[in-house]
Amino acid sequence: LGLGQKTAIGLGHEATGLLPESAGLTIADLANLSLGQGQLLVTPLQVAQLTQAIANDGLLIPAHLIEEVRTSQGMALFRPQRAPSRRVISRQTAARLREAMRAVTESGTGQLARVAEGGAAGKTGSAETGPTGVSHAWFTGFAPTGRPRYVVTVLVEEGGSGGERAAPIFRQIVEGIIASLR
Repeated sequence: LGLGQKTAIGLGHEATGLLPESAGLTIADLANLSLGQGQLLVTPLQVAQLTQAIANDGLLIPAHLIEEVRTSQGMALFRPQRAPSRRVISRQTAARLREAMRAVTESGTGQLARVAEGGAAGKTGSAETGPTGVSHAWFTGFAPTGRPRYVVTVLVEEGGSGGERAAPIFRQIVEGIIASLR
């Protein structure tokens, strides 16, 4: 799913995050890891890439910053090499995850991310920070739910609850995208 490694989007100083090796982890470590806690470190870009793989039926389409460079007359000068898409989870698993993520916005902790037009699905998170004790607020999701087109990942440093702080920002961003395309 791309955790613990650079996304290869082309950023010079991109962090790799940390996905610990299972060897040497205790049962408690594995339980924490399964919840996104403990030694796991991820970047918002990695989480967005993971989310788009779920939205795309388990097919991870590597993120990229530049589609192409054109002259002022519209002639293509350069198209960066892109990594090929690859299946990272089965279609069935992706469908189950999409349904669970839809439930998060309809009746779970992410109700403040609910988008009226087309719906949205996602996952809240509240990541421990260590020094200050105030959690980072996360929300990652996609919209519309029927045919996902947009993935948005929000991280509010020391924001507390992902459902309360990051989810409304997700909704504002997605509604802004939809409004700008009308």
